[in-house]
Amino acid sequence: MSDVADKVEKLSVKDNKGQNKKKEKKQSQESSSPLYLDPQPAFLEERIKLFEELKAKYDAEIAAKEKKPIKITLKDGSVKEGTSYETSPMDIANSIGKSFAERQVISKVNGKLWDMPRPLEEDVTLEFLDFEHPEGKAVFWHSSAHILGESCECHYGCHLSHGPPTDDGFFYDMSINDGTTFVNQADFGSLETIATKAIKEKQKFERLEMTKEDLLKMFSYNKYKVQFISDKIPDGTSTTVYRCGPLIDLCVGPHIPHSGRIKAFKVLKNSSSYFLGDAKNDSLQRVYGISFPDKKLMTAHLQFLKEASERDHRKIGREQELFYFSDVSPGSAIWLPHGTRIYNTLVETLRYEYRKRGYEEVITPNMFSTKLWETSGHWQNYKENMFSFEVEKETYGLKPMNCLSEDMRIQTDKGFKFLSEIESNWKDVNFATYDPESKSIKYAKASNFIVKDSANHKMVEFANYDIAQSDDGVSLLVTEDHDMYVQQNGGEFSKVPARELLQKEAEFGFLAVDESSSFTKTSLNSKTEIKAVGDYNGRVWCVTVPTGLIIAHRVHRGADGNVIRSSKPIVIGNCPGHCILFKSRERSYRELPWRVADFGVLHRNEFSGALSGLTRVRRFQQDDAHIFCTPDQIGTEIAGVFDLLKKMYDIFGFEFKMELSTRPEKYVGDIETWNAAEKKLEGALDEFLGKGKWELNPGDGAFYGPKIDIMISDALRRWFQCATIQLDFQLPSRFELEYRSESNSATERPVMIHRAILGSVERMTAILTEHYKGKWPFWLSPRQILIVPVSPKYYDYAEKLKKIFNDEHFFYCDVDVSGNTLPKKVRSGQLMQYNFIFIVGAEEEENYGVNIRNRDIPEEQGKNPMVSVDSVIQSMLKLREEKRSDNKL
Repeated sequence: MSDVADKVEKLSVKDNKGQNKKKEKKQSQESSSPLYLDPQPAFLEERIKLFEELKAKYDAEIAAKEKKPIKITLKDGSVKEGTSYETSPMDIANSIGKSFAERQVISKVNGKLWDMPRPLEEDVTLEFLDFEHPEGKAVFWHSSAHILGESCECHYGCHLSHGPPTDDGFFYDMSINDGTTFVNQADFGSLETIATKAIKEKQKFERLEMTKEDLLKMFSYNKYKVQFISDKIPDGTSTTVYRCGPLIDLCVGPHIPHSGRIKAFKVLKNSSSYFLGDAKNDSLQRVYGISFPDKKLMTAHLQFLKEASERDHRKIGREQELFYFSDVSPGSAIWLPHGTRIYNTLVETLRYEYRKRGYEEVITPNMFSTKLWETSGHWQNYKENMFSFEVEKETYGLKPMNCLSEDMRIQTDKGFKFLSEIESNWKDVNFATYDPESKSIKYAKASNFIVKDSANHKMVEFANYDIAQSDDGVSLLVTEDHDMYVQQNGGEFSKVPARELLQKEAEFGFLAVDESSSFTKTSLNSKTEIKAVGDYNGRVWCVTVPTGLIIAHRVHRGADGNVIRSSKPIVIGNCPGHCILFKSRERSYRELPWRVADFGVLHRNEFSGALSGLTRVRRFQQDDAHIFCTPDQIGTEIAGVFDLLKKMYDIFGFEFKMELSTRPEKYVGDIETWNAAEKKLEGALDEFLGKGKWELNPGDGAFYGPKIDIMISDALRRWFQCATIQLDFQLPSRFELEYRSESNSATERPVMIHRAILGSVERMTAILTEHYKGKWPFWLSPRQILIVPVSPKYYDYAEKLKKIFNDEHFFYCDVDVSGNTLPKKVRSGQLMQYNFIFIVGAEEEENYGVNIRNRDIPEEQGKNPMVSVDSVIQSMLKLREEKRSDNKL
């Protein structure tokens, strides 16, 4: 073996015979293949040889650079002295303190992520990010992905495709033996062993800029890299690679200083994928992993994953026979009797509150003519998400639920930025590109483009769509009717409906970026890839260009800066129907506020690949309500909604937080109305939560009104958005709604408040299932009482009690008359999470009593004192009425 090959062997193996013999023996028992492929692939030697040649030249160029004094301004305003092309962020971190430097994952130089060991070149501002920072975590997991790639190359001799970080770890795609070999779980231990060795070696992440020609030479063995290089890197330009140990990969970085920063590493799972997400391309193997800078964090994460798996509503729903899904109606839950009990209880609880709070419930049609949807604006903007059909030559659509929570962002050298954060007059541009060479954002104006300005919830419209004018490498355009113009293989543009593009899994597609990655491009050609890359709510809007990327997708950024991936019911399909009701006759100011509620069935034409349990469905019901009021009544009505919200969330045991989003740059209505409305919302929030206890998102409101978003936290501290409160100045205008004013001589336009507390009943049921872990509180439980007679002799007594409980007091009670033993009957009842198991025998029948086993008091599962039936009934009635979360009688 040559010298370079010897280096590869030393870097990747480090035999340490005595120390590692037991581990390697264990691995050989778990996996049929050796720990390291023998011999190692020839491309490792050739790749390292070229890298070292070019790195030596690069180091010589840096050494020859003129060294000048530079000033380094830290985040706290202090200034450090340094020397250009010598002083690195690592040097500055070490000057602050060794322990401080060890905790830092990455640095930011002039707002741009920068490798800690990389020398600074000029006067800069400098800050450091640790693992707790979202960008620091993304870099940490990106570097960990490279360690995983190294392990896979050493173990399989595979050809790597790409390996980005994700929201909860990282993965690497690869082809093994031209797609003839597959990853299996028995390999995980081997991959972890190799990764552990690489981590102990503290392999440096070395950055090197290379020309396109040299890159094609280095990766000539790998057709996937060759395609990336050929398609993404313009001729005559360059990009970077990073090396750690024997791995050298095409990557813009940056990375952690060395692999030793990784203290815990684990391979989690594997799956298959398609290169570029296209089913017509090669099938690849995907391996997922997770890593942390502290072993305690790994232990906690694995425990979290285990707990989350045990709480999965799909698992519990199946075990408790609550609901199921059928291929004959994908995305539409079939509610079984016990699940229906939960569903109805949630709805009836809200109905009870509605009656107390002056809401009037209505029932509106499931389908309307497209004339209605055109008036409301749904048809122009959301028809692809609606189920539509023709009746007597007229087109109708089922009531949809629409989410206006898209935010448009562009990736810059300072990370992802919302367009509202970028200094430019967005209304005058078609598209924006980021040029990494000039480190600037460029805007172009051309009448042939139209894109979704989702930050303001409007389309940026232009006179025509003359696609022939495009010469900027744009590969996808979105028109106002949601059709897409797609450029296939650099050829002519053609118009393809968005839905058709995904469902047919065409050769062309569009690109998305993992928000935590640094210029990591992911193709989403097929509907199946959407879920694999990340939950984009079934739709991704983006425009790609040769040097940068603009992307918009449905996300919501919480107060803590984290992205909450959830549907936001801001504009719900019942609104147009309620507008019709308001307009059905003349209205007077004396009737306002008019609070109207509707549990109508809604539909959303989701892609099949995006469907998931009860959280992503096609058919569902919202606890949808609208309040029509005068501007003066806004504050009082919002306070009333807050009271209802707190009442419901306190019952469920949810912690919640609230955010106010105010007037965007583009809006409808007059500014005085907006200002007054926002002031009232601020006042209501202050009174409800207290000053400083809610978040303000300036300019993030919908174009038709300010909104308040409410996030809830479940038992696992996961945040979800279900409730929303949205002021709407647009729909009353679209439907020309009016009421007779107090003067009786003029009419005025009402303000419309959209509000939902549960969101969809389906999604809330999923959240509650996981929140309670299937241990339903008595008031909501579908299985409240199980009566277990000790022998057939007492079946009649058990049935008598069941009739009293069910028929007279409307509890949910069952009797176990199976042939199982008494202990097995009790155990079966416990597994099905009955709140109470009543054991009945001779003593109980004689004294008209029961012997109680309480689900939530394990220490009292044996023989307990008998309790009278009348006393138990009163205790259970009180428990149900109070809607307590505990299970104490």
